[in-house]
Order: sequence, then C-alpha cells, then structure tokens
Amino acid sequence: ENLPVKSGFSRAYPSTVDESEGMLSMFRGLEFCIDIGHLRKSSIDVYEAIKRLAGRSNCVHIHDATASEDHLAIGKGDIDFSRVFSALTFGGFEGTALIEVPDVKGCLESLARLRSFL
Repeated sequence: ENLPVKSGFSRAYPSTVDESEGMLSMFRGLEFCIDIGHLRKSSIDVYEAIKRLAGRSNCVHIHDATASEDHLAIGKGDIDFSRVFSALTFGGFEGTALIEVPDVKGCLESLARLRSFL
C-alpha cells in the first residue's frame, strides 16, 4: 500500500509511484494496494498514479481526501471519483475496491455516492 510521509517520520516506503513500480518490478507476482486518499495526501497525481499501478493492483482503498486529510467519506474531499474509475478502467484494474472510512455513517454516505458510478 502506498503511504504518505507521516509527521515525525523522515521516510515512508513506497511513497512515490516510481518507488511503487520499482518494488513491483523486483518481485514477480507481487500485487499492490492502491490507496487513493494516500495518493492525494502525498500530493501525487491521483489519476496518473492509478493508471500506472492499476494493472498490478489487487485492491483499491476508496476514500476521499484533501491535501491535509484522508479517510473522508466520498464527497467530503476534492477527489474526482469519475476520473478515478476511468483511470482504474484504463489501467486494467480487476481487483476489489474497499471503502476505507472510520465509521459506519461515512461508509453508508460513501456507498450511496458510489452507486452513481456503478
């Protein structure tokens, strides 16, 4: 799973798309979990990263985010989920998508918003 650099830590790995691709190339058969909110919080181009990693990913953590917050219910951040699903399709994603928010209310809100994409 891609991770943002956390306060108090000097490094997170993998924290860039290049590091993620490098790790995947070292281990044949290894699959990756794309965390959409972590990409956004890390100031990585969410949509380009998804296109590049989707074909080697078996799981996507779905949650909204801003530059300073993640694990938000969908619609509470600034991620364009229409573009997310287009990038997943373009990148060849065939795995599982998990809603990753901290409470049941946020999960139900997210699920209701996601239905428009299904």
